[in-house]
Amino acid sequence: MNRNKRIAFGGVIAAILLIAGIACLVFNQRPSLLSEQEIKTKVEAVYPGKVTKLELSDGKGHAVYTMLLKSSNGAYDIQADAVTGNIVHVAASRSNAPDNTPAPDVAPKPVVTDEQAKRIALSKSQGDVTEVKKSKRNGTEVYVVTIQTKNHGKAIVEVSADTGDVVYMSEVEDADGTSEDKPTLQPKISAEQAKKIALAKVKGTVHSVELEDDDDTLLFEVEIITDKKEEVKIEVHAYTGEVLSISWED
Repeated sequence: MNRNKRIAFGGVIAAILLIAGIACLVFNQRPSLLSEQEIKTKVEAVYPGKVTKLELSDGKGHAVYTMLLKSSNGAYDIQADAVTGNIVHVAASRSNAPDNTPAPDVAPKPVVTDEQAKRIALSKSQGDVTEVKKSKRNGTEVYVVTIQTKNHGKAIVEVSADTGDVVYMSEVEDADGTSEDKPTLQPKISAEQAKKIALAKVKGTVHSVELEDDDDTLLFEVEIITDKKEEVKIEVHAYTGEVLSISWED
């Protein structure tokens, strides 16, 4: 009888250990990372050249690919988010500079040109382009395209210099000062991708994800409950995937 009890007790202990192991795997599971080939393709699509070195690092719990890109105007050290593929750092590299020749200080140019930005803007609002200038929105380089509409009004369209996405569009103003409804812009990333980006910053369980328009910036607000029952709100840019803010609730 005692022997049967010991066998049964041992079986219970084994089952508990198995369940605990599975739970650890589930809770510690990290967002899926882009493969080396996927990150190479993304980077080479944005910057002319070829990735020759590639290394995955996990600094402060956030996975980043560090790579060397060689182009016709020099070599560049590039870092990209391993989950989203967003480029977080670009700098001229000195590692391959011959002898004492300083590395070039000109960053590789984005794929999108001002002429392409004009065409993209005109596909959203018909008229004549009166001005194109470079600027930044939430840390992302954009083309600001001003259009005189066919009814002599004005529209302003901002186009990402990296991806060609329309990240902002003003209401179309008529000559008499009235305005027409602007087209509804759709997010570039999905709610599921926003979850992964947020969880790469703060570990826990996603409680809610909401798409919001905050002062003409479209973003996902992701609410996470940590293992310590702390509530964290993370704002993720709906076009670039950039984390705009992290706030810990009291």
